[in-house]
Amino acid sequence: MSAMRTGDLIGGRYRLEDELGSGSGGVVWSAFDTKLMRTVALKRPHSAHEGDERELFLREAQNTAQVRHPNAICVYEAVDAGECWLVMEYLPSRSLDRILASDGPLPPERAARIGMQIAAALHAAHAVGVVHRDVKPGNILVADDDLAKLTDFGISVWREVTLTGEGKVNGTPAYVAPEVAQGLPATTASDVFSLGATLFAAVEGAPPFGRGHPDAILARARGGLIPGMHRAGPLAPALSKMLDSHGKRPSADQAREHLQKIADGWEPPRQDPVRRHPVHTWVAAAAAIGRPAHGWATTAAAIGRPAYAWVAAAAAIGRPAHGWVAAAVAIVVAVLVVWSSLPHQGQESGVPPAPVAARGPSPIIADERRADPCALMGEPALRRFGRTELLPQYANFDRCDVHVQAGDGAPVDVVVELTTAETPRRVRAFEVERLPSGDGRCERRVSVSDKYDAWLSARADTAEADLCAMADVVTEHAVQRLRQGSLPDRRPFVPASLAHADACALVDRAALGRVPGLASAQPIVGFGSWSCRWNSTADQTSLFVLFEQPQPLTAADGRRTRLSGRDAFVLTDGYGERGCAVRVAYRPFTDLHGQARVEIVIVVVSGDRPGRTYCRAATDLAKAAAANLPG
Repeated sequence: MSAMRTGDLIGGRYRLEDELGSGSGGVVWSAFDTKLMRTVALKRPHSAHEGDERELFLREAQNTAQVRHPNAICVYEAVDAGECWLVMEYLPSRSLDRILASDGPLPPERAARIGMQIAAALHAAHAVGVVHRDVKPGNILVADDDLAKLTDFGISVWREVTLTGEGKVNGTPAYVAPEVAQGLPATTASDVFSLGATLFAAVEGAPPFGRGHPDAILARARGGLIPGMHRAGPLAPALSKMLDSHGKRPSADQAREHLQKIADGWEPPRQDPVRRHPVHTWVAAAAAIGRPAHGWATTAAAIGRPAYAWVAAAAAIGRPAHGWVAAAVAIVVAVLVVWSSLPHQGQESGVPPAPVAARGPSPIIADERRADPCALMGEPALRRFGRTELLPQYANFDRCDVHVQAGDGAPVDVVVELTTAETPRRVRAFEVERLPSGDGRCERRVSVSDKYDAWLSARADTAEADLCAMADVVTEHAVQRLRQGSLPDRRPFVPASLAHADACALVDRAALGRVPGLASAQPIVGFGSWSCRWNSTADQTSLFVLFEQPQPLTAADGRRTRLSGRDAFVLTDGYGERGCAVRVAYRPFTDLHGQARVEIVIVVVSGDRPGRTYCRAATDLAKAAAANLPG
């Protein structure tokens, strides 16, 4: 599958603009339709388009085309030439799961507004015999004015026909109905349950069957026990009906009526039928003047950038017939296009004006503790190398890991890590540095800005895996994502997480004074303040404090002790040679895959002497850090 870039022309008609997002179903771009002069969304599945995958792609186009409703994303056509693309309606929006991740649970009334619209879309789908089968927050798009639309009919089925094997559960485990979890076919009633589960998650902060490993979630779903609601308020009665475990649920239209009452008369906003580039109207006028205008008018519209309008005007001058008329219109078009792209006082359009140089680009990393390193990973592209597992809670909070099972041995650990440069420097944006490979590691560094870097690597103990090929795949995706601007927000940390602490603040000046030269050293603050280093001004000794999220600590992590009331493990040469590391346990938790993990503080003292020399200092400093931990 070839890499796509801004400006590429798809199907001879759709010019790619921005990558909007990527999920299990594929990658979605905004694009400009050069024929109808409008912005559309293009979706391309991740994997090769052959056999069952091509059939699934075409089925999504066919199923979605049957559903015509203001609250369902419309599919215009399928481009099936070499690579498969769905051409869909474009809605400037965020998915509901991203809204919940960044803003937290919704008020019941707002959840009802969104739910009533999706219920209406489901009613329209059910009326033509289509069962969605994967209603979840990630498949609901919400605009700034709360216009909501249902998307991704990729695993929809006709009500009369089952297109998947017996007992196979399709859909997202956290939102499937109990009967689907038990292996029964999806129905209109199971769609209503999934919508109820989605709204439950929206107001309560978690889906009704919780989070964790998919098998554990499905086991709870088969039981059908719905926990009590604490934040749903007026929405609770409607959700209880929609989440009935015995299938006695309202229809989608009845659910809409219930939710509409809770929304208290709120009506969905009207949407413009198409979103066009500013040049569209003027192109039509110019084209009406005569044929000579057609060439430059079409070019200006297709590119949709003010600078090209001036080029078009110049190109139009000297045409054999109507040339000067066309040129005059072209100049007017250019002026109006440039004028329309500038911000104007009092402008209140629903579509934000195009950015101009005077405003400056938005920072790629506006908040270190909110930027999501997993956005740079591009996990689906790694699936060509083997089975993948995304691990956003694996090491420190500044990184994201994917394990790739490329053979029978240990998995390859592919890592994206955001770092802060020790000193600001002038760099070329998104410049890629290829570091020497070897010793089971292949690394790349991408300059994010004059302050930040992204380190991308593939690591393994086996020689069979092509580590540099994996590193290059992730690097290509990371650069493409960085060119789009600000990184999306990550899943919020729970209030009790160590992620809210400052590594530099855990060791006070009195404790630093126990090691010569440390108290007078300037700390080097890591990304998000999740690590901190002091280099002694007296000798080669250094102190490194950082956070990690390993599996529960055992004797393999060193000699067990208690420091300031917390379990700790002391290990000579446990974090590099000629050093001593002390790991202090802070908070046990269960990760997104249902695995037991623990947040820890690691205190490392190292230098030019044997590691055991530093264990007393490391233990004293770790004791001080443990005493300063929150909680």
